[in-house]
Amino acid sequence: MANDKISLNALIEEAEAAKLSLNAYLLPQSAAELEITEEELLAKMAQMLKVMEEAAAYGLTGVRSHSGLTGGSALKLQNAAAQPGFNKLLGALATDAVTYALAVSECNAAMGRIVAAPTAGAAGVLPGVLLALKKHCNLTEEQLARALVVAGQIGLVIAARASLAGAVGGCQAECGSAAAMAAGADMASVSMHKSGGSLTQSSLLLIGPNVHPGYVRQIINLTQTTSGSYLLMSSLDISRRNLAQRGRQVFHQVADMAEYAREEINAVGGYYAFGKELCNGDSVFDFDTTKLSVHTLDIGLAGIEVYDILRDEYDIQIEFGDIGNILAYLSIGDRPQEVERLVSALAEIKRRYRTDGSGLLSQEYIDPVVAASPQEAFYAPKKSLPLRETEGMVCSEFVMCYPPGIPILAPGERITKEILNYIEYAKAKGCSMTGPEDPEILHLNVLA
Repeated sequence: MANDKISLNALIEEAEAAKLSLNAYLLPQSAAELEITEEELLAKMAQMLKVMEEAAAYGLTGVRSHSGLTGGSALKLQNAAAQPGFNKLLGALATDAVTYALAVSECNAAMGRIVAAPTAGAAGVLPGVLLALKKHCNLTEEQLARALVVAGQIGLVIAARASLAGAVGGCQAECGSAAAMAAGADMASVSMHKSGGSLTQSSLLLIGPNVHPGYVRQIINLTQTTSGSYLLMSSLDISRRNLAQRGRQVFHQVADMAEYAREEINAVGGYYAFGKELCNGDSVFDFDTTKLSVHTLDIGLAGIEVYDILRDEYDIQIEFGDIGNILAYLSIGDRPQEVERLVSALAEIKRRYRTDGSGLLSQEYIDPVVAASPQEAFYAPKKSLPLRETEGMVCSEFVMCYPPGIPILAPGERITKEILNYIEYAKAKGCSMTGPEDPEILHLNVLA
């Protein structure tokens, strides 16, 4: 079947017509495409499964990335899941799937060996699902190998008819594709407001051939408001039409604009706009070029300060600013004029506001000291104390800068002096803080 005609629905119909299961139908077809025998193909899949299992096992040792920014979460989740009552939240199967997925992702971050199925960024999804099914459903190696063959064919459909790349398909492309490959998804929700050009809060629900649209509509009618936003729905339809007619051309233009912006910003000096030079095929596999990430500390300004100046003085609204960086997300709604305005504004900000950078905080992640499970800490008796009086106590709520929304504190983590300094620094720089009961974060809830 030609790539432009490939369809999961067609594959299912052909399998049904042949009175075969999908894996039985696709195995000889896949082997023929690769010009190998079915036995050789299954052996290759078995070897990939072995690599996935090894990656998960390595991740579950608590390994951390070379920078120390990530790692250890899979082991923590595995240990927490062993506690009585923990699995009531997701169930044992889903919890194990998440644990294995985290483990493989952390193996990837630590420069371990992985199977990039379909991408390194989504490397944990397929192993997470398959290894959890192996554990809970007693699947054989051959059954799992056949499942990988089916997943691969689903990946080919996605690659031919949509995209596997975050640079092309936005947030959902990599992990969303991997999840669809792992599940043979009947339905998938796809955000459209970032890369697709629709209004914020709008998304599409994609329905596969095995799901009856009338039944989906019936369930949605039971759970959603009847006061739908026709403005959002109209924007979705306009965006869908635009992407169908001009999507490939437009995204090529967006990628070109982003590369131009990167070159111009780096030429200004003092800033560093991350680019493809980070890709080494090992620790960094790929880079979404439409996300224009710029390091600002070398001009003596925190990312959030540059973010605020761009918004307040230049009427330029970017995605977010954190302690050390800003992020501008280029989409199909942007024009070259906007890119030129951003570059010019950054050059002028450097000229007008540059400092020596003394007193700037460069550390963006603090290793947590976990004293209790999040569930236990969140629901336990608590008391509210002034911020500086909480040092050494166990937090019972979240504290985070949003965006990006990565917790500085989570329920069950011990509050240290370093963390308190970080919170006060982020507040002073103008970061939007969220999570605690007290919106001003003058007080924190801690375990009583």
